[in-house]
Amino acid sequence: PSKAVYSFDYYAEASLGFVREHQDEPFFLYLAYTIPHGVLVAPNLGPYADQDWPSLRHREWAAMITRMDDEVGTLLNLIAELGLDEDTIIFFASDNGYSAYGYDHDAAVPSFEEFFNNMGPTKGRKGGSDDGSFRVPCMARWPERIKPGQVSDLMWAFWDFLPTAAELAGVEAPAGSDGLSILPTLLGDAGDQQEHEFLYWEYGQAQAV
Repeated sequence: PSKAVYSFDYYAEASLGFVREHQDEPFFLYLAYTIPHGVLVAPNLGPYADQDWPSLRHREWAAMITRMDDEVGTLLNLIAELGLDEDTIIFFASDNGYSAYGYDHDAAVPSFEEFFNNMGPTKGRKGGSDDGSFRVPCMARWPERIKPGQVSDLMWAFWDFLPTAAELAGVEAPAGSDGLSILPTLLGDAGDQQEHEFLYWEYGQAQAV
């Protein structure tokens, strides 16, 4: 245990090194942060250490999110310092809908969704096949190219990222992809945006359209 490393900190530091190493060439960084996620463990509780909250789990969850938020800021600052800000597009999203499985064991304290009001308005959780199991927010940032403050209700999914990235790179998307580039929407040209007739998922024995 004395040699253990908090995996999120390792990823965060490695991401900074990757950007410094590749700053003089086009690069693609896929950064899959491990937090917030169970098991709820944070190296410290940060600004929540002295909060009189119903459960330690609530403080651990908040500390994990703040730790991630801080490191996103560190990465953005580095990109700006290296003069890459206007040439770098960043996507930020979750891999699934709301989840608190395994966190809310104590019925005597408010659940995460009750305490943080952090569950979306649609039915479903991670591992299910309802709308809330899949629907997540995504943010995209590209100074001087994406107008700040835009909100879009375009129905798209992660398989649309590949053709979007291909169009950004000026190359053809691989044949046989189910995805559509969402670059027109990002750049404010919604009139040129192709749209899916439907989206489809399989998970376990469940199917969703």
